[in-house]
Amino acid sequence: MSCFRYEGSLLKAKFFIRHYTLHITMSTTTVRIDKETRDMLKEVGSKGQTYDEIIQEMLELRRIFIEDLYSILEETEEDEWLTTEELRKELE
Repeated sequence: MSCFRYEGSLLKAKFFIRHYTLHITMSTTTVRIDKETRDMLKEVGSKGQTYDEIIQEMLELRRIFIEDLYSILEETEEDEWLTTEELRKELE
């Protein structure tokens, strides 16, 4: 709420604004997960971090990882690629 007040002979507009609390709620949904998955999320997250924040962070890391893989593929010549079988032999 605003109001005006006279000061001396000049009209000065003074606004007196009451403090309002603005609550913004984002739409949420319920996702069923196993207790084991919930416990894994707890282990991955930090204290005070919500499950939503943990999942968003993991999805962002996944996106970055996939982008990096595509970059590596683009920079690597086809003759440098190994089949799964060749890689297994090389790792033995």
